[in-house]
Amino acid sequence: MDRYIFDELLKWEKKLIEKYKAIVKMEKERELESLTLMKKIEILKKVSEKFEGERKKLFVRAEINPLQDREKQLDQEIKSTKGIYYENKEEIEITLEYLRKEIDNDDESQQIITDDKVVFVK
Repeated sequence: MDRYIFDELLKWEKKLIEKYKAIVKMEKERELESLTLMKKIEILKKVSEKFEGERKKLFVRAEINPLQDREKQLDQEIKSTKGIYYENKEEIEITLEYLRKEIDNDDESQQIITDDKVVFVK
């Protein structure tokens, strides 16, 4: 295989790996955000127990409800993208598998010929 094509395949492999890592990072960030929201809500609920009557209602409405709304929205986003992320990662994994086989086959087939001062790749 031409050296230029080989180099381009290596670049493509690198881009696919970066894309895969970006998907994993996004999944982890959303999961972290969700867990953080749940923890904040849990803490604020304990705080709200210290208040009574109207003050408690105002506190819940101002502090807890917006976080619960965001948590529900985020949970929906996570559920709706989970399948898409899974499929995208699977496609990348399969593509990388075939790409690496091609790269390995080509790498093994290349012969290096040396001539005193010059190295040629056949």
